[in-house]
Amino acid sequence: MTLPLRYEIRDRLGGTAQGAYLAYDKKTNARCVIKMQGDEVHDVFPLERERRALTTIDSERVVKVLDAGPEYIVFPFISGKTLYESSDPLPLFEGISIVQKIAEGLVDTHAHGFVHRDVKPANVMRTGDDVVLLDYGLCDHPDFPSWMTPQDDSVFGTPLYMSSEAFAGNADARSDVYSLGVLAHGLFTGQDPYRGWFREQLREMVRRNPSRGIDPAFLDGPDGSAYVDLAMQSMSNTIRTRLHGKATPLTDIDPSIPVELSDVVLHALQTKPEDRLSSAQEFVTTLRAVPRERKAYIAVNKGALAKAETVQLLPDRDLSQYPTFEEARRLIEEQNKPVISRPRRAA
Repeated sequence: MTLPLRYEIRDRLGGTAQGAYLAYDKKTNARCVIKMQGDEVHDVFPLERERRALTTIDSERVVKVLDAGPEYIVFPFISGKTLYESSDPLPLFEGISIVQKIAEGLVDTHAHGFVHRDVKPANVMRTGDDVVLLDYGLCDHPDFPSWMTPQDDSVFGTPLYMSSEAFAGNADARSDVYSLGVLAHGLFTGQDPYRGWFREQLREMVRRNPSRGIDPAFLDGPDGSAYVDLAMQSMSNTIRTRLHGKATPLTDIDPSIPVELSDVVLHALQTKPEDRLSSAQEFVTTLRAVPRERKAYIAVNKGALAKAETVQLLPDRDLSQYPTFEEARRLIEEQNKPVISRPRRAA
């Protein structure tokens, strides 16, 4: 493809589905970021979705578009870090402010009929006190033509942040509320919202199946904790927790967190859309009422939630089984991590 001559490509950037490049705008003498359409036919979908959304939405909480053509989009260069890249402890009041600003960006997004569908730490940029939503390549809108939708009934998204209805291909604005709830839970606790529930499910499975030879107490030790974390990375278990799990209150993990904040996040994480916070605006409104202790700090843990990647989920996937311990060991080996020791057998 051919870019306007005013743009000079300087470097390739990672972390996006499309080709993204650091560039120099000779007309404005400023750095910028350019996303370009790939060579494959399916590469046009995210670029066109993003172009349509970001040339429509006008919000200080959503990334701006400087220029756009059929095969490229030009964004301002933003000097900052995504939440994925940030790992320093945050004051509690600052964490609440970040979540509120993301919700404000979603309010403006939904006001134009768009659903982001991929709210996660890697798609939130922090620069100073500002927070900006990025990457609308998976966004949806009721007026999008059919050719912009996969024809094989597959669903794209980041499973760790997807709601129950999103897995069924029925995401709406409340799905973004859910994704922000997962992000907020991870930001304030450093844990997956369903880790406690999943551990209890494993404990019950071990208790009912003594033939597996695993002592239930193993799950409370360091190796057992590693096993729980690893087992949750199984796609089937990720989806299982989102469909059937019960999120752990923030206050159960960190009693210093205001109960009002814990309640807001749990309300956003309800499995049924009709039981959730009704909108991003309600998320903003309820957060404003949360007390903000300026001396309290939260530990930002990158972990599995931050590293979550967007994937394509094919229809008719078997979601029925938990992984065995041997399968978990193989997963560890594939990821080049130290293999956790086999649990001791029950006496």
